[in-house]
Amino acid sequence: MKHYVIEENYVGANRDQNIDADVIKITTEPARKNMSNEVCLDGWCGTTDDWAVYARGEYKSVEAAREYIRENYKNVREIDDFYDEGGTIKAIYKPGKYEPISREATGNFIYDSLISSVTQTTTDDEIRALVDEWEVAANCEGWTLTGAYDLAVAYRDELE
Repeated sequence: MKHYVIEENYVGANRDQNIDADVIKITTEPARKNMSNEVCLDGWCGTTDDWAVYARGEYKSVEAAREYIRENYKNVREIDDFYDEGGTIKAIYKPGKYEPISREATGNFIYDSLISSVTQTTTDDEIRALVDEWEVAANCEGWTLTGAYDLAVAYRDELE
């Protein structure tokens, strides 16, 4: 049985609300172009409803498809809990070693440290160092932060 790697990326305006929506799938059904419905084995298939779909090849086995993903995508996370009504999806991966959290969740995560560490005189370099510390703490939870530097700079600038 042949297997296919298909990448789906959210490209809409509400990226912060769909921050961890992108997926890389291994399926037994090839991707199809969104206009002609033709089978597509490699390249862009089209964008529909804020989703861009890319075919990433045909493979002789699920193991060969996994190997392609390991070689071509750095730091992916395999998702174990997914629903597949048709039974064609064999594996789903998310890009990134850590699950990204929204700007709002980032603000909540860093809030206490932000208000106790950032003052009017905190430099950009000091903020970068704080962001590095916050990122390490978030990584320990399995997350990566979104917009922490910008949030910290905006907070400092509001103090002035």
